[in-house]
Amino acid sequence: MWLRKTIITFVQITYNKTISRQVRETVTGLFSEHMVYSYIQFIIKSWWIDGKLKAPPPQRTDEQKVKTRSEARDHFLANIPELLTNIVGQQASRRGATKVFDILQDPLLNKHLFYDLLEVVLHEIFPEM
Repeated sequence: MWLRKTIITFVQITYNKTISRQVRETVTGLFSEHMVYSYIQFIIKSWWIDGKLKAPPPQRTDEQKVKTRSEARDHFLANIPELLTNIVGQQASRRGATKVFDILQDPLLNKHLFYDLLEVVLHEIFPEM
């Protein structure tokens, strides 16, 4: 246990600036003018097929929803980054990923997350707002 804490502290001290720089560069790239244009084009093509708003999908049964949620959880847990697993351990990374997945199942929190992200995107596109 103490070894893991020591390694985590070492990694944080050693790579903190590198990780912060990498995160900043990734976020800057995600919100570049070219990428924002691509996102808008994707939304337009997805929602307005042939100039007409896409029809709503058919209603799913509760059984279908449970099955989809279970499959999504399995895929989510199967794709935990190896680096995270190596740093905090397999059990801790699975518990953390499960908590993140469970949090993302709350419609109210998802709506709040969506609006927060939309605010960031709009601020990047229109900084004068």
